[in-house]
Amino acid sequence: MPQWKHNPPCKAHTILSQMFADGKIDPATTAKAAFSFHPEFAKFTMPVFYNNFRQLRQLHGLELKIPKKLIVCPELFGGLGQL
Repeated sequence: MPQWKHNPPCKAHTILSQMFADGKIDPATTAKAAFSFHPEFAKFTMPVFYNNFRQLRQLHGLELKIPKKLIVCPELFGGLGQL
């Protein structure tokens, strides 16, 4: 099993980061759904992919753009549902 590297970035990291940058992954996309977007991701376990997906989503600012209607329990998200 390969390691997911950030510096220098592995191929999967580069692909996923580019997908975020190109807008191919919207704020509502889950890590589970994105896992199937490219065969390179299948080289990693789902927990490894999930952690890196979360980090890159935050890096690209999509964490703050989750539509209010998708927040089921606002208190878990610091009250974002009340915005």
